[in-house]
Amino acid sequence: MAKVLRHVFADILSGLAVAALLIGSANASELCEEFTKLIRRAESGFYLERGTDVLTSLSGAEDCGLSDNLDGTRNYHCMWEFEYRDPEAYDLFEKMTHSLRTCFGGSAAELRDQPVNHPDFYDQNSFTVEGVRVAVSIKDKGALQRTFAFVRIHLANAD
Repeated sequence: MAKVLRHVFADILSGLAVAALLIGSANASELCEEFTKLIRRAESGFYLERGTDVLTSLSGAEDCGLSDNLDGTRNYHCMWEFEYRDPEAYDLFEKMTHSLRTCFGGSAAELRDQPVNHPDFYDQNSFTVEGVRVAVSIKDKGALQRTFAFVRIHLANAD
């Protein structure tokens, strides 16, 4: 009986692992599609035809929007908020970074951010894809007891 249960349990775990892999790849595929749409929008400065277009939000983001630069260009940005040092925040950061690497492969130039004097934790990965800069960052804010993940997308010459 114990042997049979072990095999059943092993089969269940194997099935769950496969399901998790499939769900992860579906999410990665969706994220790649969302990034691709946003990069195309950035090429036009995120200017939309009134009443005919909707700006894509990245999956699960609590807040996404546009901001204007002094030179007339626009930035797209999204934010996710987590409990302080929540592993899910770091997983999201890694998932977005991995998605950008795999979606755009050799066409994406990856730039590592300069080290900063940050009292908690900060990391950022930037990619340039066809003249568009995509920055993914994560920040721990001890005073707020929160961790934030951010995405910023803009024309690369608007740095």
